[in-house]
Amino acid sequence: MPLTISCPQCQKIYRVGEQTAGKQVRCQQCKAVFVAQAAAAPLPDPLAEIAALPAPANPLGPRVTTPIQPPAAAPAGPSDAVMRMLSAGMTVLGLVLLVGTFVMDRSQGMIYLAPLALAPLSLILGITGVISPNVVRAAGKYGGHLSWHYKAVAWGLMGLYLVVTLLLLGWALSGGYRPG
Repeated sequence: MPLTISCPQCQKIYRVGEQTAGKQVRCQQCKAVFVAQAAAAPLPDPLAEIAALPAPANPLGPRVTTPIQPPAAAPAGPSDAVMRMLSAGMTVLGLVLLVGTFVMDRSQGMIYLAPLALAPLSLILGITGVISPNVVRAAGKYGGHLSWHYKAVAWGLMGLYLVVTLLLLGWALSGGYRPG
């Protein structure tokens, strides 16, 4: 019957024949020389002994156990079709804000800066979302699982939005419009 021995230096485990017991052997891994002796039996696990004990009777009746549910996964988010519909709506909203701003300028000679600042965001994210919903997801809370290039495009578009908004606000302020 083979013996199980372990090197006292590196703890490498070997299976050797009974005739090797009591003889000197060399560890193939760390080259240490030691006397081959059967490995000590592992100590009993006290937690396993406690777990093997019968459960005490419950004075309130039988115990009802429910399976433990795994933690909920991150929200999956809307499907591509829903994202495209929302993005189309954002595009329309951006066009309405932009056209409304210019109509108000021509008819009353004044504009509101908030719609003028939000129109580029709606247009940029709306058009991009119709083309690739993952880019819009990467800009929001549902994009954590996406690869880095979607996030790079999304943040590049946010930079474009910032530049376009600053140009529009600069145009409005240089045209004599003052907030207030």
